[in-house]
Amino acid sequence: MEAISAAKPIIKVAAICGSLRKGSYNRGLLRAASQICQESISGMQIEYIDISPLPMLDTDLEVGGKFPPVVEAFRQKILEADSIIFASPEYNYSVTAPLKNAVDWASRPPNVWADKPAAIISAGGGFGGSRSHYHLRQIGVFLDLHFINKPEFYLNAFQPPAKFDSEGNLIDESAKEKLKQVLLSLQAFTLRLQERERVTMGAVSAAKPIIKVAAICGSLRKGSYNRGLLRAASEICQESISGMQIEYVDISPLPMLNTDLEVDGKFPAVVETFRQKILEFDSFLFASPEYNYSVTGPLKNVIDWASRAPNVWADKAAAIVSAGGSFGGGRSQYHLRQIGVYLDLHFINKPEFFLKAFESPAKFDDDGNLLDESAKDNLKEILLALQAFTLRLQGCNFNVSTISKFPRQSGSVSEERAALTPFTKDIGQRFHASAGYKLGRTSGSYDWHDLETCNCNNEGRVISQFQDKNFKLKDRIYNYKARARMYKMALVASWVFFLIVFILSYWVKDVGNACCRRNMFGKSLDLWEAYS
Repeated sequence: MEAISAAKPIIKVAAICGSLRKGSYNRGLLRAASQICQESISGMQIEYIDISPLPMLDTDLEVGGKFPPVVEAFRQKILEADSIIFASPEYNYSVTAPLKNAVDWASRPPNVWADKPAAIISAGGGFGGSRSHYHLRQIGVFLDLHFINKPEFYLNAFQPPAKFDSEGNLIDESAKEKLKQVLLSLQAFTLRLQERERVTMGAVSAAKPIIKVAAICGSLRKGSYNRGLLRAASEICQESISGMQIEYVDISPLPMLNTDLEVDGKFPAVVETFRQKILEFDSFLFASPEYNYSVTGPLKNVIDWASRAPNVWADKAAAIVSAGGSFGGGRSQYHLRQIGVYLDLHFINKPEFFLKAFESPAKFDDDGNLLDESAKDNLKEILLALQAFTLRLQGCNFNVSTISKFPRQSGSVSEERAALTPFTKDIGQRFHASAGYKLGRTSGSYDWHDLETCNCNNEGRVISQFQDKNFKLKDRIYNYKARARMYKMALVASWVFFLIVFILSYWVKDVGNACCRRNMFGKSLDLWEAYS
């Protein structure tokens, strides 16, 4: 950790609670987070920022281009923070008014939230406040906040055993451990994005000259305007953007998702080919038309196939473009971003691109090729932003000795990429505070390295296991172990069942013997003895 201390001794995290109640469970989460940092996470400092003094947003309060003093002080604190942690209770399926008010004040020009990493935690009933997470993530697109995807933390505060004491302090040890994983993930992601200050384009180009981008269209129609956007993007790259290569990936051959097609742990050949292609790319450009306010069936189908364990989308940069009527396909983009949280895709926030294809002047020719020069300029800005963000995510010099104990396959994609995600632990492990650790075939296999002990370059980055074909073997091993545990549990359950039946049989026999009954002919008869 000396390397971190020399360059940036402490990551300053602003902690913001959406509830103003003193005994709020969400405020209790932030107190617990601060305590965890002090006790077990070096190089990270959490400061609670009270949003209760802020007046309700009223731009008439901005006089002479100046904010009220309390607002200015709040904005300055946000500006000085390296990252943000929100404790967001759920009110009416969304964020609270005080939190939205604080967000709005700090977003007034100049937006002081911009380009900062962030995390969300919550506690509440039902789903533990999780529905507020997705609204806050959607708001974060405009704010240009980069939220971590994994782990997600939403705690059902009212399920036994008690999670909080009478003063709103977190007492559940399991929840504290999961909260620590969120903090470590936020720390690693913050350090990772700050690498932009030390990585130049030339240095990255020397190691990896071309960023490979997979272009995926949600429409199968040959003359699709969205496919035309991808053709235009490819032409722009060839003509005016060096170090970036776009390859169109056809999704039409893929069958509709049916897990019965997975035989002996293997995918159909066409699916395996598609997944391998996705694994080889550095980032993605989605052209997503809007069907019924959401993404298309073909696009969702390929997303689901490639998310089957091991998830080959994970930890990569992505951008979305769309063309259509009225909103230009914009509503599909927010559904795709929400899906991306589970996939662990890091979407760029700015600029956004949704083109109203049917407004004059004509945006496309009869063959679906993009004509509009203004749209081409906007598309170029998207590509440059995607390139820059991809480089930021890749901006580490990996110390391979840290992961040398893991097998590597010569010539495989795994030799090029190590995922910097301490967001999962062991095979497909998910952190959901509402239901404890959930293990399953979800996102491949990662190995955990503690920030304070791992041997790696560039400010003590956490380096996890390569994403490669070894995941499949580990995934199968995990399944075998899971089945073995199930068999053991079934055996124990059967023994318990027979023991209960045995005890009940003796109890019934004793009751029968205690009651001497006579049959219809007046003879004494022990019913149990008669029928046993």
